[in-house]
Amino acid sequence: MLGFVLAQIPWKATSNSVLRWSYKVLSPDLVLLSATTDSNICRREYALTVDVIKKQLPLRNKVSLASDG
Repeated sequence: MLGFVLAQIPWKATSNSVLRWSYKVLSPDLVLLSATTDSNICRREYALTVDVIKKQLPLRNKVSLASDG
C-alpha cells in the first residue's frame, strides 16, 4: 500500500493483471487487496490519525490539517 501511495499509483491499478503478476514475481507471498479495500483502509487510517492529532492539541486552538493525495 505504501508503494502505491509513494509512487502515486491509483488504487484501481491493483486490478491490472500485469501489475499484479509483477508484484507476485517480486514477492510470491504478497497479497494485493482490492482498490476498494485499499481506499477504505487509507480513509480509516487518515481519520484515526486526525483524531490522535486533535487529542494532542490544546483546546480552543485553531489548526488547519491538510493532506496531499
